[in-house]
Amino acid sequence: MKIEKWLKEHEVDLKGKNVLFVGWTGSIGFEALKVLASWNATLFLAARNLEKANKKIEELKKACPNVTAYTYPLDLSSLASVDSFVDALKKDDLHFDVFINNAGVFHLNPRTTVDGYDETFEVNTLSHIYLLKKIIPLLNLNARVISTSSMSYKFYKGNLSNIALENISSKMKKYALSKQEMLNAFMFMKENAERKDIEMVLIHPGIVPTELFEKGYSKFFMAIIFPIMKVLFHSPRKAMLGILLALNENVSSNEWIAPRGLLEAWGYPKKAKIKKSVLLLNEKVHSYINSLIRE
Repeated sequence: MKIEKWLKEHEVDLKGKNVLFVGWTGSIGFEALKVLASWNATLFLAARNLEKANKKIEELKKACPNVTAYTYPLDLSSLASVDSFVDALKKDDLHFDVFINNAGVFHLNPRTTVDGYDETFEVNTLSHIYLLKKIIPLLNLNARVISTSSMSYKFYKGNLSNIALENISSKMKKYALSKQEMLNAFMFMKENAERKDIEMVLIHPGIVPTELFEKGYSKFFMAIIFPIMKVLFHSPRKAMLGILLALNENVSSNEWIAPRGLLEAWGYPKKAKIKKSVLLLNEKVHSYINSLIRE
């Protein structure tokens, strides 16, 4: 199946719909953004780097001249920035029909945020969930929440005694666990949501050669491995289809949307089961994250 045919079969009319998008300047997010714009969504875009964001919007306007898009500053390595971001949305009296959080960091060198947490943990887990909790009151009736996790959780076992991911030397392990913990807290919120009208959908894009790999590995590794990855795995354009499928696909509390290929590594998106052993951690991980938010 060609991607254009898939898009036509799954098109959603978003005219008059407000879409809040976090994590859209990278390869996968920007591919999804272009489709959302072509489906007539009104876009509200969070951006850490406003200069980069403005350049991307100019690129978006070349593809979709009639797009309506607004940007707001947001740095997920700071809970205060999350507060300011949401305050700005409230000040403008905004409400949303779709909230997409595709943000994440991969393979950062060890760094402590202004809040005193490991940066991978704060960006991928803590701020992700904190932002979600603050956005839910701004969602319209029958809104959709779409969050991006990672298949990498399958390769590491979580440690409930170190949810904050302190002193983990393996960057890949830290990334995988941060995405797993986001999954846990997200699925707990889905199961225990007070607002039953909101559909919460978790996705993962599979293995995708993007700029995140370039930031995480050496130039030698990228020169040898990256070209091979581009042949073996799917493109950002195909990887973004999971985000779009989540616009009209309902999933249960033990499912997410994942590529249909071998090991869920590539291919067109479908509903898939999440490992039951991982879901058993939902409540404890959510409880810990909630305790940090309330401090």
